[in-house]
Amino acid sequence: MINGNYTEFLDNLDYGEEMYLKYKGRIYFVEGWHESEEPNKYFMCCFIVKGPANDEKDGYLWKTYKDSLHECAREFLEQPIFEGKKLPEIEQEIEWVDDEMR
Repeated sequence: MINGNYTEFLDNLDYGEEMYLKYKGRIYFVEGWHESEEPNKYFMCCFIVKGPANDEKDGYLWKTYKDSLHECAREFLEQPIFEGKKLPEIEQEIEWVDDEMR
């Protein structure tokens, strides 16, 4: 992972931290939280904040509700969000950036 440690990124993902990733000119935003309306559910999502967007109908590239943030994070890692590729497949090419302006 460019500008970051992949293991640290995965740890932050498990806690639902807000994070930005840059891949091929696009900036992606991922975050997660405890759902207040359903106390036993957690929500995590990913969407593009800068660069050409896809035709996502609700703005999300991916979103899920699970029983824990860890389960959400594991599902995120299995999704081909990044131009048809999963995050583990592009670990060496993706950049962890501080914000959407980079």
